[in-house]
Amino acid sequence: MNKVFQDLFNNTKIMKTTVFAFLLLFSFEVFGQTNPVQNLTWEQWYQYPHNYFSMQWEEPAQPHDEIIGYAIYRNSELYRIQSELTLYTLNTPLYGYVTNCGEDFLMLDSANFNSEIGFEAHVVAVYAPNGTESSYNQTVTVHGPALNTTSSVVSKSVVYPNPTHGILHIETEATLQRIVIYDLMGKEVLTFAPDKQIDLSSLSKGLYIMKCVTAQGILMNKIGID
Repeated sequence: MNKVFQDLFNNTKIMKTTVFAFLLLFSFEVFGQTNPVQNLTWEQWYQYPHNYFSMQWEEPAQPHDEIIGYAIYRNSELYRIQSELTLYTLNTPLYGYVTNCGEDFLMLDSANFNSEIGFEAHVVAVYAPNGTESSYNQTVTVHGPALNTTSSVVSKSVVYPNPTHGILHIETEATLQRIVIYDLMGKEVLTFAPDKQIDLSSLSKGLYIMKCVTAQGILMNKIGID
């Protein structure tokens, strides 16, 4: 009788182990099917008369379910869903000006509101069959249009040293009217009258956005404080 109970006990242990292993494998497969996109990158620059940019990412790591497309978000607002692994407005040697979205991506919303301090963007994978969206673990900071594209003034600004310990020099052909410093959350932290140098020594170490309001438009720069 003891042997019967022992065999039953052993069989029960084997069954529990098998069930646990199956559930573990099943859970891995289910969660693995909605992996996030990888290696999200962003570049942005201005060359009269256009704002150029390129946002790229890579397919999620395997295993993953069938992908319907990729959803691009500006802050928490959905901008578009597309199949390509890049969003761009570029000037190419062969084809000249090319874009798959238009420069309006730099505007924060569908009403073409000009986000002067920029916004955060991220990309998620959209999976079949129900349009389930993946999580995301990468974001990029997108600045608004560097300068009004109808302006004939070269929107070139040079700031140095960057990063800085305090004094920042500004060189631009545009006519400065006001200089505003924002933190990365979009909060205004300092405001200056137009000048060719400003003192940022009161700021804590980190990254900030400098907005130069000019007679010709808006100039944006990312500034480091070390």
